[in-house]
Amino acid sequence: MLGLAVASAFVLEAIASPSTSRSPSPTVTPSAAVISDLAPADEYFGHAHLSIVRIHHQVFALKDDIHHQRGRPDAILHETDDLNDAYLDWANRFPKDRWLPRTGWELATLYEELPGAAARDRAVALLNYLQNRFQSSPFAVESRKELARGVGIRPWPQGAGVDATRASTVAITDSPSLLQAIKNVETKSAASSSPDDGGVKAAQNLETTFRTLSRDGSNAGYARCAWELAALYQFLPGEDARDGAIRMLALVLDRYPKTEFATWSMRDLRRGVGVRV
Repeated sequence: MLGLAVASAFVLEAIASPSTSRSPSPTVTPSAAVISDLAPADEYFGHAHLSIVRIHHQVFALKDDIHHQRGRPDAILHETDDLNDAYLDWANRFPKDRWLPRTGWELATLYEELPGAAARDRAVALLNYLQNRFQSSPFAVESRKELARGVGIRPWPQGAGVDATRASTVAITDSPSLLQAIKNVETKSAASSSPDDGGVKAAQNLETTFRTLSRDGSNAGYARCAWELAALYQFLPGEDARDGAIRMLALVLDRYPKTEFATWSMRDLRRGVGVRV
């Protein structure tokens, strides 16, 4: 078992630095880790029973699939969820394994490359996990930078599956259903050959609904809805969309100043919100 643990460390060392990786260079050397802290290569994790070598390799394989448009994004998201489940099981059983920070970072950035709110939420959760769990790691530093910069929602590409073509008509009665409606408009606009074809009007209608349900933003439970509306407006073309984005970003700063959404809104306003064509 110890021999396999040593072997797994050298295998991960060999596959951990492809040219496409965004990872910072880890500062820990192989001799710094105690062998008993390392997960053995013949140990399997999560409901999919994945080894640490398989987890690490599959993260890069899925990134390559995304870059070369192999496979459906929803199928890749499902595989990534299996990797995430295995990774968290690994972290729970071998919490001092020195490969956890880097693998978690690569997994988080894989989620960032996938479309949809679910992928964005999982990326944010992993980045928060890394910055809190591995505070002395360079990957914690990178995670904090990524969170401060803001993790947006990538639109679903045309033909990506039901998520990209789902109708935007849902019963909107609370913040979760409003978030779903915002996502539906975004994905429908992304799949359309003419994103401005009704997209701005739909966003304006959702803004009206937001102001009604949130009592013009006074309900803190709608902070994310306000940010997502601003992001939707920024995705859409035209001056009305630009004005809507600025209006919602300002509302987030005014109504929810202590949230991460306010940080992201200030960033976007300082950077400037232009008119998309």
